[in-house]
Amino acid sequence: MLKLVFDTAALITCCQFNVHGMPVVEHVLTACAVVIPGAVQSEVTIASDRYVDAQLAARLIAAGKVQVESVVLPRSNVLEYYKLGLGEKEAIALCLKKG
Repeated sequence: MLKLVFDTAALITCCQFNVHGMPVVEHVLTACAVVIPGAVQSEVTIASDRYVDAQLAARLIAAGKVQVESVVLPRSNVLEYYKLGLGEKEAIALCLKKG
């Protein structure tokens, strides 16, 4: 099965919009495994008490449908030169780790 690594923006966007009455993330999960780093989980679920899309993401994570993997960023990291959030940095590092 194809594995997709999502950052926060990708996960939230796929949870916000519906196609044929079903969230886009549910369509994606029928064909792909979705993997996120721990920072993305934190960034998304912190607002789950206020936003429906964050609630959906939290449910998918809790059910194991969206997999969370830990990532260790190296101390000296080229990503530090860009204006990226921690979730984006970890998502890039996870992609590199996956090959």
